[in-house]
Amino acid sequence: MNQYVKEIEEFYLKLKKSSFFLSSKEREIILKWYKQKIPVEVIKQKIKEEYIKFPVKKSKKFNLLIVDKNLNKTIKEPKNKKIIKKTTKPKTDIERNVSLIWKNLPKEEKNKIKKEAVLQLKELRLSKDEYKEALKILIKKIIEERYINQ
Repeated sequence: MNQYVKEIEEFYLKLKKSSFFLSSKEREIILKWYKQKIPVEVIKQKIKEEYIKFPVKKSKKFNLLIVDKNLNKTIKEPKNKKIIKKTTKPKTDIERNVSLIWKNLPKEEKNKIKKEAVLQLKELRLSKDEYKEALKILIKKIIEERYINQ
């Protein structure tokens, strides 16, 4: 534990170019991180990221409270993982059939269907997420029309 605190403290003070000590509140924050088992490298990276973002003129006011606040946001909503809300309604027979057909289609046919769907969406102005969702819906529709509703 002492090594953990010492390593973070040295890194933080060196980055800040300060020869002072940590405040009691900052020490408490580091101990909290230790109890949460957050790796030292993650903490150092976050300190560095937040320090870079902080205005240069106010760098003397930079402290670990800011890092802790933003670290908690990062932990709750990791960047690498998307939060997916699953619907509780079961898939219909048509949805199951569309999934099976899609999985078994040759790559060339999948690419043709994707291109057709993209052409239909080209004129619409959608956000990235809306575009992805609309593309999925159009692909399902095309598969239904071609292979299920013949």
